[in-house]
Amino acid sequence: MVIGKLTKIKSAPAAGQLLAYTRKQVICRPYSSIEEVKNDLEGEELLELHMFDDNCEYRAIMTESSRYPEGIIEHVADFAYTGSCAADSSNKIYGDVYREDCQLEQGQGILTVLSHLHYDENGMILVDDYRLVAGGR
Repeated sequence: MVIGKLTKIKSAPAAGQLLAYTRKQVICRPYSSIEEVKNDLEGEELLELHMFDDNCEYRAIMTESSRYPEGIIEHVADFAYTGSCAADSSNKIYGDVYREDCQLEQGQGILTVLSHLHYDENGMILVDDYRLVAGGR
């Protein structure tokens, strides 16, 4: 997948954190504009792309599923979260959101995963969406 073929990237946060998996490397850093990300990743073969801030995540994932004939899954996750993203070494449920803090390798900080929970008609809990947040905020 190449960045020029992504149709929903304009829905990404205007500035925030970038997490990109390419065939050559993993990139995790802040970005100041969508155009900056497009320029930096032009020509790279992307496997996954996550662009997020405290309120929203845009993601694009390469897939071989026949349900996605273009070979790309693009999604914007922007469900509400009322808890705090301050890292405190515990995982908590806030209403319908489960928060998990993950320590990044080589002391690069904390990444928070917010999982949106849904209960089906049998009372089984399902994770129906997720989004990333820079931890420690």
